[in-house]
Amino acid sequence: MKLSELTAEQGLEAIANSLEHIGNIADDDDALSLCRELAPREGDKYIKIFARGAKTAPRLLKTHKDDVIGILAAFELQTVEEYKKTHKLMDVIKGMVDLVNEPEVRQLFFSVPTGATDGHSGDAQENTEEKA
Repeated sequence: MKLSELTAEQGLEAIANSLEHIGNIADDDDALSLCRELAPREGDKYIKIFARGAKTAPRLLKTHKDDVIGILAAFELQTVEEYKKTHKLMDVIKGMVDLVNEPEVRQLFFSVPTGATDGHSGDAQENTEEKA
């Protein structure tokens, strides 16, 4: 199910149920790097996305299989057990591709917060100088 199709309550539930799994991946620098590689880039053709996925997804799945399934289950509004019983391998692959390609998911989880890379700390004292 697409994030944009969920009601507010369903969306909050899906996010709440996926955060632990997302955190597990985000805490693993190698896994986080793999996720960034899976995210589509502007102007990418599907074959390019597939090629990057073919190189990176196996490593991610070997180290975070349960987290990937947990995230997919959360966005399908299912428990992990329900998801495992009702989905086949191709469902998991399609779910990963669909989730990573969804603009709302990319914006929410893959984008850099505004101002996060501008080099300023936001400390007013640090950014002001006394003129003599």
